[in-house]
Amino acid sequence: MLSVGKTVYLWRSKRGLTQEQLARATGIPRPNLSNLERGKQELSLKTLRLLASVLKVTPGTLVDGISPLAVKGPLEFSRKELDHIANAAFGDEKLGGRQAEVVELLKILASNRISRSLCSGKRRVNAAWLQFKSALSRETVNALIQRIEDREITRGR
Repeated sequence: MLSVGKTVYLWRSKRGLTQEQLARATGIPRPNLSNLERGKQELSLKTLRLLASVLKVTPGTLVDGISPLAVKGPLEFSRKELDHIANAAFGDEKLGGRQAEVVELLKILASNRISRSLCSGKRRVNAAWLQFKSALSRETVNALIQRIEDREITRGR
C-alpha cells in the first residue's frame, strides 16, 4: 500500500498538476505540499479533504493508497495477456483500456533501462515505477519484467 503522500503525488501527476498549481488550488503552501508528498509531514483531515476535492478523488482513495491505475481494482492478467502487454510495449500490438496504461508505464521503464539515463526523466521514471508497483502484484511485476528482458535479448538491445 502506498503512503498518503505518494498517492497524492501520483494523483497530482495524473491530473497534470504541478505542486505549485495544487498548492494554489488548495491553499496549502508549496513547501508543505512537497513535504507531504515526500512523507515528511502529516496532514490534517481538513487538508486531506481539500486535496481530495481538487484531485477529484475521495479522501478514502488517498488514505487507502489507491493509485490512479489501481482505482478500478487490482490488475490481474493471464499469461497470454502478459505476453500481449509485453509485445505491445515493443510496438508489436495495440491494446486498449487498463492494459494500454500498463504498456505506457512499461515503455517508460524499458526505455530507461535501455538508455540508463536517469537524469533526464528521473521523476517520470520514478512515477511510472511507483504506479506500476502499486497497481500490480509482485508476481505480475516480475513476470512482465522478465518478458521485457527476454524481448530485449531476443531483439539484441
